[in-house]
Amino acid sequence: MGKINIKDYGNLCHWFKKLSNKKAMPLLPEKKEDRLKRFTNFSLYHIMEKYEFVPNLLLQTEYLYPTLHNNPEVLRQSYFNHHKFSSDMTNAKKGT
Repeated sequence: MGKINIKDYGNLCHWFKKLSNKKAMPLLPEKKEDRLKRFTNFSLYHIMEKYEFVPNLLLQTEYLYPTLHNNPEVLRQSYFNHHKFSSDMTNAKKGT
C-alpha cells in the first residue's frame, strides 16, 4: 500500500470524530403506541379477492389456512391441479 497523505488522514480523523458522536437510532420506537403507528395490520386478502390471484405457493398456502379448517381437500387440489381460487372456496374452478 502507498503512503497515506496528511490531508487524507485529516479528513479521516474529521469524519471519525463526527460519526463517533452520532447516537445510533433504535430500530423500533421505544413506546408501544409509536410502534403500532408505524406498522398496519395489512394483509393481502383484499388484493387476492379482487383479482382472484395468488402469486406463489407460500402466499397461496397462507391464503388457504382459514379454509383448511373446514375443507382440507382444498389444499391437495390446489397443489396438484393448479386451480384458480375465489374468496368463497366452495367449489374450485380450474384456471385457464
